[in-house]
Amino acid sequence: WVASGVDPKLATQLADGLFVPTRRLDVHGHDEASAVRAARRFVEAEADRGTRCVALIHGRGRHSIGPPVLGPAIRAALRMMSTRVDAWAVARREAGGEGVTLVLLARR
Repeated sequence: WVASGVDPKLATQLADGLFVPTRRLDVHGHDEASAVRAARRFVEAEADRGTRCVALIHGRGRHSIGPPVLGPAIRAALRMMSTRVDAWAVARREAGGEGVTLVLLARR
């Protein structure tokens, strides 16, 4: 995903591992609402600090009843934060795959 007005190549570069996250937030064990709140606060704080790339670690949902919840909920929240987020992508398999969302923070 890439925010409107942002070069789509950034999302590809993010997914390809060309940006390295310098900060991480692990929300394993949170319920959906708590995970989304924590992710929003983290993204806002890191954007304010000038951090460029972060990782949100939410797991793959293998211990959930039904389909994964945290990853989709966090990604939906990130789409609504386009003034703070330039792009997000699922991490490469060796970096956590579906259990990790990489976020490229806006530099505005």
